[in-house]
Parts: sequence; C-alpha cells; structure tokens
Amino acid sequence: MASDRPREININQALCRPDHLWGAERELVLSAALIAITLICLAFKFWITIFAMIFWVLVFTGLKMMAKADPIMSRIYLRHIRYRPYYPSIQKNLSEVGSESTENISQQSTGLV
Repeated sequence: MASDRPREININQALCRPDHLWGAERELVLSAALIAITLICLAFKFWITIFAMIFWVLVFTGLKMMAKADPIMSRIYLRHIRYRPYYPSIQKNLSEVGSESTENISQQSTGLV
C-alpha cells in the first residue's frame, strides 16, 4: 500500500450550508415579505403600509434570531409535528409492571409458587 491514511474527499461548503436569505431561512423570509407586500398593495392606505413595514421588521428579526439558534429550526418543528402521532406524550405506568415482576421474583425465591 502506498498510503496508510484514509482517503479524503473535499466537499464544497455550499452543499453543506443551510439555505438562508439575509441570515434567516429562505422560505420563511420570502413568505413574510409576500404577506407584507400583499398588505401594502391591497390596502393602499398609509397606516396599513406602516403596519406592514413594522410587521416585516419584527418577523424578520424573529426569523434571524431563530436561525441563529438553529439554522433549520422550522424543518425540525414541522418534522416534530408530523411525528407527534408516533410518539404520544402519554405517561405509561411502569411501576405496576415493575411491581408484578418483583412480586413474582420474591415468591419464586421463597418457594411459594
């Protein structure tokens, strides 16, 4: 063997990075922009335009903070919602199962069975 080192393959960084636009998730940024632009175009009132701009700034700030915490948080949340039926948050009473097995073991050790 000419080399004892494992083979290394360079992966382009663009293939590993999350898909962000201005520091937040691309789909969410574009959706918020679409909502703000729709409000501006449909209302044609000054106070609605101000409201849409404030909405855009607040949502975009929240999206940037969310992307800073986890770059793909919205996808993880959607997967969490999709898998919720498979992992219900119901407490199973494992103490009853454990007590039955402990009783059987104690009866077998004393010879009562």
